[in-house]
Amino acid sequence: MATGSGDALVARERLAWIDTTRGLGVLAVVLFHVLIWSFATVADPGSSIAALWDQVGGSLGRIRMPILFALAGLLAQSGLLRGWRRGSARVRLVSNYYLYAVWVVLYAVFFALLARPDFPHSIDSLDRVLLQFVFPTTTLWFLFALALYPLVLVLLRALRVPWWGILLLGTAAWFLATNLRVILFGDALLANFVFFALGVLGAEQLRRFSRPGVLVLLVPLGVFLVAVVGGRVVDGAAGQIAGFVVSASAIPLAVACAALLCRWAPAARVGSAIGRRTLPIYLLQVPLLGLWSLVANPDAAWLTGLLEKPVAALLYPLVLTAAIVALSLGIRRVLALIPGDPLFTVPAPLVALTRPARAGRHAG
Repeated sequence: MATGSGDALVARERLAWIDTTRGLGVLAVVLFHVLIWSFATVADPGSSIAALWDQVGGSLGRIRMPILFALAGLLAQSGLLRGWRRGSARVRLVSNYYLYAVWVVLYAVFFALLARPDFPHSIDSLDRVLLQFVFPTTTLWFLFALALYPLVLVLLRALRVPWWGILLLGTAAWFLATNLRVILFGDALLANFVFFALGVLGAEQLRRFSRPGVLVLLVPLGVFLVAVVGGRVVDGAAGQIAGFVVSASAIPLAVACAALLCRWAPAARVGSAIGRRTLPIYLLQVPLLGLWSLVANPDAAWLTGLLEKPVAALLYPLVLTAAIVALSLGIRRVLALIPGDPLFTVPAPLVALTRPARAGRHAG
């Protein structure tokens, strides 16, 4: 009995730090979009507060998606390492693409009703709607990538590419994307595969950063800070290398910070609650920011005047981020009342069609 209780405690603690890390990642995503889609359009760009938030936004731009993709890879590790026939790659491909397609349609309807073609990533024509199904141009590219990356990883492993070869190819793709600057989200799809692969192939190494210890926190923090500073004083190839190190080192740093936060029970509860609901927060942030832009834009004198006050300008991104997260969770509860929960849950028959057949009891 004691052993079982101990195992359960370890499982709960592990779930807490994983979910809290995911929570940190999605909070970084929402704050980043608040900064570039709302704050930057209404704040005085010459103010010291705007300059501060610009620096924060620049850092978030490098770390937010690597954290989310690495944790997605870590959670998918066991299923993907079993290969195509016995693993979870097919389920993840179909499930994530189903959610992607559903939300492409919902985004298209939303943007048509919003009638603001100047809003970022707006889908404002039928041809752009159709394009989404093969090439994403909105923040939904995250779901598209989660459908695609498992397929690519399993294929590379089927071709006997070793783990270091997969990470090397992913790193090369990151640098290619940095220089290629493909329109739409082609560069993002190229750049972030390495972090998903790192989560799958380096899952055990990442888990080590969830264990208490001074070095566990200080080592990735030191690497991260050196890379951030280095990226500001060098350019060219050296600057790109520094940028990659910033993105990669942010992953173990986020894990270590999440594990540290989880040592405080209230933080663990909040972090886990947000981390278990990253999908609705990620999906609903764009419509909510779109609606907010109707009243919070450069013509809104009430807001531009308010943000002339330094304290208001400092707090605005944080308050709006918290409001979007809270509203997303509230809307999620309402949408869950739809029978079958089709907006966030893949229909069981569809999952059953792609689920691998179980091996025999004495297989292997």
